[in-house]
Amino acid sequence: MTNGVVFSAWKPAPPVSAYVQSIRFLVLRGGPQDSFAVVSDPTACTELVVSTRACMTDHRPDGALAEKPSDFVFGPMSSERAATIHLDRADETRVLSIVFHPGVFFELVRLSAHELRDRVVAADELVPGALLRVLRAELTREGRKPGRESIQRVLVQAFADVELPSLRLRHALRAFAAVAPHRSVPAILLGAGLSERQAQRSFAQRIGLTPKELQRLYRFRAVARRLTGVKDSAAGTLAALASAGGYADQAHFTREFREFAGTSPSRYVEKLASALYLGRPPDVGNVQELHPAGT
Repeated sequence: MTNGVVFSAWKPAPPVSAYVQSIRFLVLRGGPQDSFAVVSDPTACTELVVSTRACMTDHRPDGALAEKPSDFVFGPMSSERAATIHLDRADETRVLSIVFHPGVFFELVRLSAHELRDRVVAADELVPGALLRVLRAELTREGRKPGRESIQRVLVQAFADVELPSLRLRHALRAFAAVAPHRSVPAILLGAGLSERQAQRSFAQRIGLTPKELQRLYRFRAVARRLTGVKDSAAGTLAALASAGGYADQAHFTREFREFAGTSPSRYVEKLASALYLGRPPDVGNVQELHPAGT
């Protein structure tokens, strides 16, 4: 059996598509003592990860480590997070990832978004048991891939009584996601029909980030995506990207990039060029790199 990662992803059908951004299925293959690094760029989304025969070590930015079980939730993040999935004496581990649109997961679990910000939490503490049981069953079903229809049905049931964010909040989220670099936060909120006080309350409850933080986050992610096609990480290239992205100057760009990505733009480009570096930054979290035992 070849070591590595088998990856597939799909978007759910309506009505689930209003709540879920994407669903990803991965098969991790390696020796019994191997492990895979999981890295996530900051995002306003929340991600549920369910896996078979594995455990996770969460590497916090402050250097602390925290052991998590195989099923966990990545909350909305404002700084780079990393973790390690250990195969735990198995030669193959299956992983199912469900990425929720900003503002919807917290209604499902009846929790305020700010309570999960920058946290990784065991799924059993948050997610309805019926949903977890079906997802776990899909990971162990015969055949290579989980049943999309089964997952669609259980997600329809899970979100049957979950309210979407208000129309005004969704309008504001779309405006921030459009990344108009020179459009101010007050102008975006005004265009969405939200007062500053309404926005502060709604964003704390449903998003976990302030409007200004969300604007900065989407701006970073837009520029980071452009870096995926950059061959030359010279200062001139990065300065042009910074200017196009609405940063005041390259120093501002570099400072914010380090805050969100945990590394410099040039180092980020080097990582993107690695064959082991899968799909970051467009995805929320990616199993990216095999660490053989003893390394």
